[in-house]
Amino acid sequence: VGFRVNITEIDEKFGNNKTSVANLLDFLGSIESDSTIHIIGTRFGGAASPEGSDTWNRYLAKQRLASLETVVRNNLQIGDNIISRDPSHISWDYLKTKVAESDLPYKNEVIDIIDQEARLVTYGNGKKIDHRVVKLQKLRDGKVWREIFDLYFADMRYSYVVFDYYKVTPYSP
Repeated sequence: VGFRVNITEIDEKFGNNKTSVANLLDFLGSIESDSTIHIIGTRFGGAASPEGSDTWNRYLAKQRLASLETVVRNNLQIGDNIISRDPSHISWDYLKTKVAESDLPYKNEVIDIIDQEARLVTYGNGKKIDHRVVKLQKLRDGKVWREIFDLYFADMRYSYVVFDYYKVTPYSP
């Protein structure tokens, strides 16, 4: 499920959310009505695009995850003991993959920055931010930042759920 900038509530009018939520609800309904399906694990994740502070991005990712978890738990009985949560907050791997697949003229410089180890630095108004964001914002006087912002950041604001389950099929000789 995708999200607008700085928003944590699911908006079915945004992107493909209407279809995604409808498909999820259909899937949950089929699980609820099929006694042969047994859920053994449920993983929720949430993410934000990198332009905010570390604290803000962690908050957004956690709340986006919670919004999707609410939808699921309102439609399916699942125990806390089989739930895990991953508010990873920034999908650097996604950004690296998209840049690598692109024809951006400075993509190797961008990938070199993305590949650096995450390290928080104080920036601008005293907020903590990943130093890679600062480097990307300064690369080629901000031109590269603006370009990757326009191309990829919208898809970095999301939440997801993964179900691990098995289906019991009756033996019939």
